[in-house]
Amino acid sequence: MNVYRLIWVLFLLWWPLAVVAYPPAFKFEHLSLEDGLSQSTVYAILQDNKGFMWFGTQDGLNRYDGYQFTIYRHNPTDSNSLSHNEIFTL
Repeated sequence: MNVYRLIWVLFLLWWPLAVVAYPPAFKFEHLSLEDGLSQSTVYAILQDNKGFMWFGTQDGLNRYDGYQFTIYRHNPTDSNSLSHNEIFTL
């Protein structure tokens, strides 16, 4: 029984050190118009399975690769472009 108590005490002493030793896994960046975002109001955010961040704005769809933005907008002369730039609400 004393062995279990000793293991429990060692675990309680070790646990706070283990938690403090690892840095947090999350990194946050603030992206703005200066970084290339097409509009400051963002209605939707998604990260795809390739790591790209997608931002939906009224000015189009913005893809961020970690370095720069690529903006996809509606082009009336291109049938393969986005259907609309605006966000529709139901």
